[in-house]
Amino acid sequence: MSNETPDPTEKNDLSHSEASRFQSGFRPPLQVVADALTLAGIEYLFSDMPGVTGFSGIRIFTKGAVKKAVPDAKCALSHSRSRPSAKPDTVPAHEYVYLCPEQELDNVPDHLLSGMAFLLLCRDPYASFRSSIPGRIYIRDNHSLPEILSLVQDLFDRFHEWDLKIQEALLLQTPLQEIFDLSQKIFRNPIFLHDRDFIILAECNYPEQKMKRGRDRRTGLPMVQMDLINDFRTDPVYIEGLKERRPVMYPSEQTGYQILYRNIWQGDIYRGRILDLEVDSRILPGDFAVIDYLGKLLEHFLYAGDLRKFSISDDTDDLMARLCEKKEADEQQIQSYLRYQNWKQDDRYVVMRIVTQQRDFNIISSYAVLNQINTIMAAGRAFFHQEGITLVVNLSYAHEKTSDVVSRLAVLMRDSLLKIGVSSELRDFFRLGVLFDQANIALNFGLSGDSMIWYYYFDQYMLDYMIRCSTEGMPAEMLCADALQKLMEYDRKNHTALTHTLEAYLVHDRNVLQTSKELYIHRSTLSYRLEKIRRLISINLDDPKERIKLLLSYYMLGMLHE
Repeated sequence: MSNETPDPTEKNDLSHSEASRFQSGFRPPLQVVADALTLAGIEYLFSDMPGVTGFSGIRIFTKGAVKKAVPDAKCALSHSRSRPSAKPDTVPAHEYVYLCPEQELDNVPDHLLSGMAFLLLCRDPYASFRSSIPGRIYIRDNHSLPEILSLVQDLFDRFHEWDLKIQEALLLQTPLQEIFDLSQKIFRNPIFLHDRDFIILAECNYPEQKMKRGRDRRTGLPMVQMDLINDFRTDPVYIEGLKERRPVMYPSEQTGYQILYRNIWQGDIYRGRILDLEVDSRILPGDFAVIDYLGKLLEHFLYAGDLRKFSISDDTDDLMARLCEKKEADEQQIQSYLRYQNWKQDDRYVVMRIVTQQRDFNIISSYAVLNQINTIMAAGRAFFHQEGITLVVNLSYAHEKTSDVVSRLAVLMRDSLLKIGVSSELRDFFRLGVLFDQANIALNFGLSGDSMIWYYYFDQYMLDYMIRCSTEGMPAEMLCADALQKLMEYDRKNHTALTHTLEAYLVHDRNVLQTSKELYIHRSTLSYRLEKIRRLISINLDDPKERIKLLLSYYMLGMLHE
């Protein structure tokens, strides 16, 4: 016989708000019951029950059970009269799956059985299935009621015991490995949980002879093999799957076997992934519901702050964030990180800030972007930070210039419509906070003044920043050179353009030929005007300090005008 099952990949997103409202307690759906029959070698036909999440156990059906599910007719009538605006009473869905011979349902109106799930023993399952209604599993009657009852009740008992034990372990903040040890009898294949650095946090049913593991150099913990990591990071299917909030089946092209996975989220931040590897037993449709529940349960405790040590990458990201925010950090932890990366404190470092202004694209939730940046930047560390991504790059280790790094990020930045602020270089890892400030300054000035480009260097906006700082306590016009103020006043009264002439002369570094071309005047005319300027404002243009004062004054007035 063939089994008809629903599409297990039907979308069932878990949003940030849903994570906080999640109610623990696994109630196996009817598909899990059907899978238990499959594993026992019992043939059946199945019509699922859409909209019903799960059941608490199995009961033998008697016609008297229907009365418990249906409101008394007089009570229902009285209720509707007292509340005319209320919706009519409906038969509630039962929490149990009912078992009985099919003929037991004879002479029971179908509407009274609405919302009830049945395991039916019948002479001809095919004939019964042709007129099936949702929520019924048809089994040939060569199996006895006690046999099916025992099989299905064992299933419910096993899941109930598992659910209670893992919830107790999570409440006690038990290590994740203990939670996975409790799951050995639930999953038929190897399962494991890795963080966003591919370090394996917990696993069970691991077949060491079949699967190889790498080792993390910092901790010695097992991790996904590096060649697989590199394949995943460039695989479009893998990258697209990082956005999913539901169980998904990963194809077998990369590994040779299918993988059922469920991403773990903390709010909008990707934290890792549970994987069920199809190496010992075929993955069945009900496995989607089981791995989804385990993922939601972990997310629930993450959301509540009860799994603070979920990932070792948290410590690294926290360290980098503290340095960027100029907060106190453990020097021993910093030195350990530098040794792990083979970096030196006095290497050349640059910090970059990456954000988006798209309303329909939340960069915080896009681990795919973060993953691509970390793939591109082997000599760097990118992490979610302050409503964007912060990237720290060791230029010495990579033997690169800042412009090389920006160029390598160009395609990703343009395709994803991202903006990037770039700091200067500094030879001191302990002063990442200064570079972070520079990257933020460049980003803020760039976004407000040059929104059409996607990269902003601090060096481009350094003068703007200096002037903004200098004018915070005093108006810009009060910081302009007196000589320039006098010249501007003379121009206003006499309708001349000596102020513009002097600016062009200084901008062209006192080159008479270039200044004349710029102003479309003869050199003799320029010489006449310059002489007149000297007489009017008594300034020595051969003095570099005087020229700097004048140029800064022009720049500030230009910013003020804008």
